[in-house]
Parts: sequence; C-alpha cells; structure tokens
Amino acid sequence: MVGQPGVASTLMGVSRTEQVTDNVAALGLTLPPEHRAALDAVSGGNLPFLDGLFAPAVRNRVVFGGSDVRS
Repeated sequence: MVGQPGVASTLMGVSRTEQVTDNVAALGLTLPPEHRAALDAVSGGNLPFLDGLFAPAVRNRVVFGGSDVRS
C-alpha cells in the first residue's frame, strides 16, 4: 500500500513483537512493476460492498451503537 496514489499512511494489525519487526522491515520492500501490476489486476476494481460501510446509517450503528447522537 505504501507508495500507492492517495495512500498517506498504513495501519499495522499486530499481536506479537515479531510482527511489528516484520512489518517495519517490509517498509523497505519495493515490488518490481510487473508484480505491482499483477497485484493491481486482481485487487482493483469497483468494490460496492465497501461503499455501504460508510453510509450515515451504518456509521451511526457501528460508531454510536445505533443511538441518535447530535452535536
């Protein structure tokens, strides 16, 4: 993800120290263009199911437990 247009940062999901070490080491990895193209070909495209996760009703249910929170 690092180096992709529009990506400002990445989040690491780790539960062990070794995973942090491995993830930090991976920051120095540069994929050859043909490998990146192959990954983009299978992971790109329209993912409409993700769009629904950010709809106001879903966000309200997930973040606020369905409560009506107003400022």
